[in-house]
Amino acid sequence: MTAARELGSGMLEWDLGAYPERAAFSADSAEMAFALGDGRIAVIDLDGLEARFRAPHEGGSCMSLAAHPKGGWLSGGDDGRLVYTSPAGECTVVHEVPGHWLEVMAVSQDGGTLAVAAGRTVLVFDLGLGSMTEYGPHQGNVSGLAFSPAGGILAATHVGGVSLWDLDEPSEPIFLELRGLNLAPAFSPDGNFLTCGHQENAIHVVDLASRKVFQLGGLPAKPGQLGWSLDGRYLLHTGTRAVVCWPVPECFSQNPEPVAFAVQEEARMTALAANTRIPFAAAGFGDGTVLLAELKRFTAFPLGLDPVSPVSCLCWSGAGLHLACGMEDGRAALLDLGKMLSEG
Repeated sequence: MTAARELGSGMLEWDLGAYPERAAFSADSAEMAFALGDGRIAVIDLDGLEARFRAPHEGGSCMSLAAHPKGGWLSGGDDGRLVYTSPAGECTVVHEVPGHWLEVMAVSQDGGTLAVAAGRTVLVFDLGLGSMTEYGPHQGNVSGLAFSPAGGILAATHVGGVSLWDLDEPSEPIFLELRGLNLAPAFSPDGNFLTCGHQENAIHVVDLASRKVFQLGGLPAKPGQLGWSLDGRYLLHTGTRAVVCWPVPECFSQNPEPVAFAVQEEARMTALAANTRIPFAAAGFGDGTVLLAELKRFTAFPLGLDPVSPVSCLCWSGAGLHLACGMEDGRAALLDLGKMLSEG
């Protein structure tokens, strides 16, 4: 086990000893976990505050992570295995796809459906029934997955566009043609818009009712992660030297002017997590800075972390009051937002 270090009001830090690839919170927000580059999972109880380690992908890398609604964790690795790790630490292989890296994963908002990309195919698991359905093949390897807010539609990005699968009536997907390699799909909170990044430093915004597409081009870097403000008014993305908020749907009727704040002199944003309960977002940068951004007043302040290593992952708890942070040098941190605000 690894004990926590207190960094200040509401901030704790752990040394996990390996690169944190992904972060996740349990369904009841009582635990957080990190998928580590050495094949382990670090699980931290928010009451006990000590990190316990499991090894579902021993000898490889743990590349994706999600909470199981009945407790425990589901992880994908470069060993081609989807593994369930029970609360007691027992590891069971759920499915295996030899020769594939299971690094692209998405989970529905209610936590009951899990999607994992395996090359050109997507595997969708009903975690309540214990069933699996295959979707595809797509015209290229699947680079990103996202569930609609209601959970009935699954978006899969790949070369040439986005495939929209109706999970209630499986048939042929709706195909949105977008040339080049598309990635990082994200639905707006009301489900009316779908956005995805593009390898050519651009973002596509799709009005799902009209199928109109607007392109935000000329970005400073590839937008590897996208997020929406709580009210669905603004779109955020990584790859910038500030917190940048693009107005939607104004982009379809006029040239959009983004709101940019909390400018960083050199480092670009490497990780992003929008809060689904309160109008905040967390932004991590290549110099190790983590900003808590308030999306109503467009202000931000840094958390009390030593900025010595790039931020690799960020994740909010379901209740929106805890933030998990992972840094490339093997550190992990927890922000208790309620405690920090109450103590000033």
